[in-house]
Amino acid sequence: MLSAIASACPGLRTLELEQAHYQQNESVSVHSMVRDFVDESLAQPLSILRDLRELRITLELGEHNRAALRRMEAVYTGIDDRIQEAAQIFAEQLPTLDIIGVLYANDFLRMVRAASERHCVWRRMYIDRGTAGDRPLVKPWMYM
Repeated sequence: MLSAIASACPGLRTLELEQAHYQQNESVSVHSMVRDFVDESLAQPLSILRDLRELRITLELGEHNRAALRRMEAVYTGIDDRIQEAAQIFAEQLPTLDIIGVLYANDFLRMVRAASERHCVWRRMYIDRGTAGDRPLVKPWMYM
């Protein structure tokens, strides 16, 4: 579907994508989910958007809660690291991208508030492309 959107609208400069909440498959490694799913299912189809400057996207990157994640992974990787890894993949696949915003579920807030509510948080980052030939670096957005 993303390939069709990218092909039909090649001049997009800003794109916001939201996916419905889904149940995470606990047999799938969070590491491979970020690396494979983000790269193959999201970044590669969007790579033909040569004018894309800003991407805002919802990503389900596994549990935010460290204790819950330990049941699935031998080595805990924090949500910030998973978001950073996903953003880095987008930065490398989308050469004109300047800004990326990731919306993710903050399960910790669900634990301390109403358990039935879903609390989401935006994390906004910018891409420092350096000089020609440098690897792009994803950095936190700083508000002045």
